[in-house]
Amino acid sequence: MTNKLLSIKASFFPIRLIAYTQNDVEIEVTIQNNTEDIYWTECDVELPEAISLSKDKKLIKGRSRVGIVGPDASVTKRIKIYGRESSYPDLYTIKLTAYGFDQEGKIQTHSNKSVKLRCEKLDH
Repeated sequence: MTNKLLSIKASFFPIRLIAYTQNDVEIEVTIQNNTEDIYWTECDVELPEAISLSKDKKLIKGRSRVGIVGPDASVTKRIKIYGRESSYPDLYTIKLTAYGFDQEGKIQTHSNKSVKLRCEKLDH
């Protein structure tokens, strides 16, 4: 279920992974606070098995601290995603969940979003 108190936008730099090689992209996650409250925000990232949040091992789930976001404001964080020799050409689904914590550290709101990352084979 998506909660509109927080909204998530995501984009990739560069826009794709290259299949069958070690390379990386950054996903830029922007969390928009659509309330009058201040939140500490974190974001869960869940990847398919073929890509990783770690350069040298398989890591398909992780949480990143994004930061403090004020009323009607946004905060942005870049997170690296790594391709490996086993990363095959596909359109990978990445699941994002943003959490808004109050001053006591309790989750007050959350939002979910799925985005697609293209992985392509380069022709030589």
